[in-house]
Amino acid sequence: MPVADGAPGRDDRRVSTAALPPPAASPPSGSRLWRLMRWWMPVVIGGLLLGATSFLVNLSSVQERGEANDQLVTDTQWVRQSLQFQLEHDAEALELIGSDLRTGAMAPAALEARLRVFLRRGRESLSASLVEAGQAAPLLDVRDASVGGQDILATVPAVFIEAAMERAARQSEGTFGQPFTATWGAGLVLVVPAGLGPTGARRTLVAVFSLERLLEEMVPWTFAQSHEVIVSDVTNTVKARRASAGAGRGIYTHQVALDVPGTTLILRTNSVKGPPDWIANVLRGGVIALAFFLFWSLYALWADVRRRVKAENRLRDEVAFRRAMGDSAVIGLRARDMEGRVTFVNPAFARMVGLSEEALVGRTPPMPYWTPERLDEYQERVERVLSGQASAAPFETVFQRADGTRFPVVIYDAPLMDADGKQVGWMSSIIDVTEEKKAEERERQQQERLQTAARLTTMGEMASSLAHELNQPLGAITSYLTGSINLLEKGDVSKEELAAALAKASAQAQRAGQVIRRVHEFVRKQEPKRVPVEVTALLDDCRALIDLQARRDGVRVAVTVEPDLPPVYGDPVLLEQVILNLTRNGIDAMAGCPPERRRLEISAARLGAWVRIAVRDYGSGIDESLAEQVFSPFFTTKSEGMGMGLSICRSIIELHDGRLGFRRLADGTEFHLQLPPGQ
Repeated sequence: MPVADGAPGRDDRRVSTAALPPPAASPPSGSRLWRLMRWWMPVVIGGLLLGATSFLVNLSSVQERGEANDQLVTDTQWVRQSLQFQLEHDAEALELIGSDLRTGAMAPAALEARLRVFLRRGRESLSASLVEAGQAAPLLDVRDASVGGQDILATVPAVFIEAAMERAARQSEGTFGQPFTATWGAGLVLVVPAGLGPTGARRTLVAVFSLERLLEEMVPWTFAQSHEVIVSDVTNTVKARRASAGAGRGIYTHQVALDVPGTTLILRTNSVKGPPDWIANVLRGGVIALAFFLFWSLYALWADVRRRVKAENRLRDEVAFRRAMGDSAVIGLRARDMEGRVTFVNPAFARMVGLSEEALVGRTPPMPYWTPERLDEYQERVERVLSGQASAAPFETVFQRADGTRFPVVIYDAPLMDADGKQVGWMSSIIDVTEEKKAEERERQQQERLQTAARLTTMGEMASSLAHELNQPLGAITSYLTGSINLLEKGDVSKEELAAALAKASAQAQRAGQVIRRVHEFVRKQEPKRVPVEVTALLDDCRALIDLQARRDGVRVAVTVEPDLPPVYGDPVLLEQVILNLTRNGIDAMAGCPPERRRLEISAARLGAWVRIAVRDYGSGIDESLAEQVFSPFFTTKSEGMGMGLSICRSIIELHDGRLGFRRLADGTEFHLQLPPGQ
């Protein structure tokens, strides 16, 4: 309800229209001014709106014309470049043929084939001829198949050809003649000097092009549908025209010079578009735009509200899901921002380091789970990660729990992105690999026990031969000592004779001790050691044990070592085990062979940067169906074998960064191992 002026404290319900002052009581000047403003303000606003609308419409029309003209200029320049490039390309191709004729690089018999290839390069080429001065007819006239039997060269005005020939002769290069009109349409002639004939007369290559075909070939179909394209001479005489959609309306036009060697053509484009009907378009467009904008605004507002509600629900579900996933994960998850501050840890990581999530979130380096002696290493790693230089490969290190116990971990780092694809930090997956390390250690110890068992098995098979080998030096020692005692009892022995007998006994004792020491070193369990190993010394150390079994089975052993082999880097005992295993397998493979075939060949030589040791036997070989299983664990062809020998050998060689393989030969088998040279 209205409230009376000057009565701010009165109750609104007690005010009536009778309490209001009459209109005449208001100041006359204020009333007139208000009436004027009330009536003229919409007029002013309408006038301003009309003026603004007219200005915008005119501006739009001018802008539309300007954009249409700019687009026409750009398209015309593009068409000009296409036409000029094609003509220049044709001129270069014909100039190359003329150059080959002038220099003798091309035989005259090959000219016709070259000209036919030239005509096939573009539809605009109608004919190509070889003309000699003083001859009425051309020496060679090659025509495009589309012209049939029509003599294209005869339709060209002679004055145009002669003028072009004179310019070509003066400039010593190809030149175009003036455009002309013939019965078949508008054309253009290209003249290229071709040297002198046998009589000394000047020869010229003459090519005739169709301007209509040139426009059809080089003007895009889309451009020709909306523009009239005209080629004329410098006098604006139209020579060729392409107007797929009819003549242009003269609203949007542009012309540009088309410069080719010897002549100048004018390229004109005339758009078939009319002036913009801006009044109807603006009115219709304005109403449609306002209505569309109103409904679109309402729909966009409604859709945005629905989208936001759905996004919030999805976000709550996603947060709950990710939280549950992080809580149930058995690997540690840790997020850091771009400054290295911890922003998130899951319960698995908190349990892993023995700290609560609250104690970890918000911490900056150094972290409480870092070991004191590796602080510099951790800090350097953090700086690399935060600077974006982190590798995608896993990183292995050691963490420390709150109680001081240490455990190995493997860390995987990945960029942490926000919804806009911007990196906001780093997400790390931390895996406690304590059990894996223990399993690796158990596997290593098991492998060592298998290697020791294999060596003991080898020595068990050699026991009888070893006893026989030791009987010889022991028997010789006994004989030498008995003889020395007898000489001493007779009393007629000289000092030199006694010293010689004792020296022989000592040599035999050293021989027996060497055999026992080599066997003891071979079967003794010890940690692998890496030292430079001479290949010759390695084979010499194995030779005594190889000869034991070879003599027992009647096998001849031949060892060949290439001079000046570089040493290999590895454990000599493990390498001896591999060689002894391979030689024992080779000797066993020849057990059923005739005595003359029982030959074991051991060779060592260079193979590029590697050292290659090969053991070759002349046994029954390996069946092709079993070749892929040779190195498989527990696979054996022996009735009493365990099937671990070759598997262990390959493991040993791979431990030394080498390769172990074999070859099936027509009369046996060759096992070979390749080792890198010593460091």
